Amino acid sequence: MLTHLMCFFSIAASIDDSYIRIDKSSEDSVVYINRKHYFSIHMQGTVNEKKKFLDVFVGYPGSVHNARVLLVWLKTCQHFVKSQCRISVEHGFGELKYFRQIYFLKLRNIEFIVKFILVCCILHNLTYC
Repeated sequence: MLTHLMCFFSIAASIDDSYIRIDKSSEDSVVYINRKHYFSIHMQGTVNEKKKFLDVFVGYPGSVHNARVLLVWLKTCQHFVKSQCRISVEHGFGELKYFRQIYFLKLRNIEFIVKFILVCCILHNLTYC
């Protein structure tokens, strides 16, 4: 369990964000190009020690800085907490993106992409947790 690993009994989950690669959007495609020079949409998630998504936000274009999606004060925990807690959240995102095969979406409608990613998170939780 995460709290036992950490010796921080108030930690319930970890927060992270990720880029979901998408096809060139049909609407205002330039804003979806991220700093790595590919089209993407931001996904922010809160994941517990069982890799279950507790909260998900999808919708900001890839060009938006991470600080806007995930507030800076959420990342200002101690280095020990960062390095240990992030394992679960990174594994959760990794399994979602690669096992659920949403690492590259061949969709163009942003509203549909957002709904699709949210449904994938629900299916992930039903399957793994």
